[in-house]
Amino acid sequence: MKRFVIYATALLFAFTGCASLQKDILISAEDTANSERVQELENQLVTLDGLYMLNGQKLSKDDNAQAEFLRMEIDRELQQPHMDKVVESRLLAMKGRCMLMQAKKSDALKCCKTAKSKYENDVQLLILQRRLGLITDINTYRVKLDSEVLTIEEALEHYEKGEYDIASGLFDLVFVNPETIYREPYAAVRQKAWDLRNVDSVNAAVNWNEKSLTVMQMMTIANSKQGLLDYYTAGKKYEGKKLYQLLSKAGLMNSVSGTSSETSEKTEVTRAISARFLWNLYTAKNSINPSKYSTKYKSRTNAKSPVADVGLDSPDFDAILGTVENEIMTLSDGKNFEPNKVFSAAEFDSCINKLK
Repeated sequence: MKRFVIYATALLFAFTGCASLQKDILISAEDTANSERVQELENQLVTLDGLYMLNGQKLSKDDNAQAEFLRMEIDRELQQPHMDKVVESRLLAMKGRCMLMQAKKSDALKCCKTAKSKYENDVQLLILQRRLGLITDINTYRVKLDSEVLTIEEALEHYEKGEYDIASGLFDLVFVNPETIYREPYAAVRQKAWDLRNVDSVNAAVNWNEKSLTVMQMMTIANSKQGLLDYYTAGKKYEGKKLYQLLSKAGLMNSVSGTSSETSEKTEVTRAISARFLWNLYTAKNSINPSKYSTKYKSRTNAKSPVADVGLDSPDFDAILGTVENEIMTLSDGKNFEPNKVFSAAEFDSCINKLK
């Protein structure tokens, strides 16, 4: 029987063809209908697997029942006569993965052994072997086969090890393909990896128990919020001094209502500095005139600042009034802002989470 094999083309250029598992499945040219059924079953498997990995490699009662139903469907498919060995290996490996998700490791091992006797280079078999601890070099296979599902598996391997930065990057290699079927099943896992990656980097730089923080720490917290600084970083990873230089050059530390004293990465953050940074982010993100308040008030005769301790001539007048009116920051007692009061990491984190 003449066979052809369809694997994922280079991940960054795999934008053509059907948005299905044909990029990772071995297909018999004489049995297209059978291959389509296998793809349907594999779609169900990856959906379950996303939930399984997100929940710490455990299934809920309902998901466990779904895994059992999927296993029965795979068994039914395995009863088909004259089955191609490549397809049979794929189905047996998928059945083994269902067993493993149901905490039936001995049954999963039996499926693995039988699948390997049919065809030993199937991607689903490689995944099952990796999860059973039988192979440890999934990266080698991923590079050799240029496979999306193996890239996902390598991402999950790093996720399990707590290497969230690497995991996030590998997920994104697959998710950049708009036709990939793996985005929806594993999006929540990727998001968790991203969040945990940021927690690790922030915790290494910020002492949450301190009552103050530096400009560098403030920027590090901002950088941990997914997508918030993408306009400035273009999605690239910046840390430490390079991050400070980038954001400072972009003007995020500049006062918009006047000239303020210069800051450095070690400058202690006050409420006014925090408002300045947050207002610059907010106005850039929402295409708002950053000096709208000073323009409005200074055009009035005998105008008076609505904030008791922040004058119209304050270089941070717009930032303070803007963050208060947009409910990003608050007045301490309903009247005063206390612009020179130091700001803690926890306080800044609470405010930046309000940016829309």
